[in-house]
Amino acid sequence: MKDFSKKLNSLTFYLTFFILAVNSNKIAAQICNVDRCIDITQTIGPTITDSNCGSFQTFNASGCMTDANPEPVLTQCGANQYPTVWFKVLVDNAAVQLGTAISVAGSWNPVWAIYAGSCDSLTLVYGSINSQLPCSNSNQNNNVHTVGVLQNTDTYYIAVSAIGIIDNPNFTLSVWTTANCVSCIGEDGCNPLAIWTVQSRSSDRELNDPQFCPGEEATICINFQYDATQTGVDWFHGLIPDFGPGWDMTAFNPEEVTINPVGAVWHDEKNPSCAPRITEQMPYLCTYNDPVTGVLKLCHTGCQACPCSGPLLADSPLPGGWFWSKPGGSGCTNDCSPTSKYGIGIAVVNIYFCVQLKVKEFTDSKNCSDQRSLHFNFQTTSDGVTGCWNDPIAECKLDFAQIGPYWQVDCSISPAIIGNNDEICDQGITQIELTNADGDTGVVIEVQVLPNSNVSGENDHYFEGGEGMIADTLINNSDTIQTIM
Repeated sequence: MKDFSKKLNSLTFYLTFFILAVNSNKIAAQICNVDRCIDITQTIGPTITDSNCGSFQTFNASGCMTDANPEPVLTQCGANQYPTVWFKVLVDNAAVQLGTAISVAGSWNPVWAIYAGSCDSLTLVYGSINSQLPCSNSNQNNNVHTVGVLQNTDTYYIAVSAIGIIDNPNFTLSVWTTANCVSCIGEDGCNPLAIWTVQSRSSDRELNDPQFCPGEEATICINFQYDATQTGVDWFHGLIPDFGPGWDMTAFNPEEVTINPVGAVWHDEKNPSCAPRITEQMPYLCTYNDPVTGVLKLCHTGCQACPCSGPLLADSPLPGGWFWSKPGGSGCTNDCSPTSKYGIGIAVVNIYFCVQLKVKEFTDSKNCSDQRSLHFNFQTTSDGVTGCWNDPIAECKLDFAQIGPYWQVDCSISPAIIGNNDEICDQGITQIELTNADGDTGVVIEVQVLPNSNVSGENDHYFEGGEGMIADTLINNSDTIQTIM
């Protein structure tokens, strides 16, 4: 069960962020004597938040440390020890997270904190539920500081302090707000963070050979980290695979997997009452039915060429996948569906699993060419989007699809030849009919005999047109049963 004792009124979080600024609003230069909160004469904002979890709009304000003094009423983040100046920020109604970044012109180091309340009664807004981060330098990424927006609070104060020799007092404060959406795996560009390996294969090809033989069996393993620390307590929940058409899904058993951490259960539409569904609107995702198999497919519009368009609406059905579910708390029904439960139980988790797959066997070269893709992609989910958890800070709605290696079926391999065995006594004429399995009449069938010193009359053969008859007169020159191949 999630630790509700950590869900304080001042829920906030820390975010290592990639800032995508579509529009940047420049604020007039900060007056250099605002080294007290009550001296603030300008306001940044109101901010502009894309409620659909799209791009971020930054507001940039100039500041300077000239003649700035320490702030004696504050004890956090060095404000009472170092020169400190103030900014005031207004956030809009759609804001769930308030992000800040500072760039300086000199060699000094900025450290800043964000407060709510009023200048005569300030309340420090902390970092995350799992890791309390009150100051911008509370962790390794000291260039960005992001907190959660408090309920019914639209005004915030930022105290910026300077550590070191102030050789150039000028700096720029960047401010942005976002809705409750983050990515807990992947980023723009869709370069996969997961690692795919072929652990074993039934053919004699090298493990790293990207081509597979028809009918080949392989053990595929995937390893990745899921990091939900940008959220409140949104946990990893589901993994929905996307297998290419070259894999033989009739031979696929989702229960025959090796998984760590253990506890994953396969859910699909075969049992509708226990089938997975999306519980939040997902801006990048959409679903469609495969035109060949009719199977429901999930597609990420930011990473794949999809025959559908987002967003995927809440309560939409999902394809089958593995889900790591734990009993949920208040508001959760805890039935057989993953939508009624919480996720894996930890904010950062390393997932390792291996699955057994088999390549299709084709009777037609065109079918092989059309279905040669052996991709193995997957989409992750958190319990905030496929479970019953409603995160107060942010949910992993922007997870990027993990696009696997470019594996293919080797369709250049000769098609199977269909023939019959024949049995004769002592001597006689064979009647062995050979045909090309895919019916292609442009194929040549070449027969090479393995010599047997106890049998005479066997011959090599060369049949054009995709078929032929072996009609050899064979004589067994021994007193025992002999086999000709």
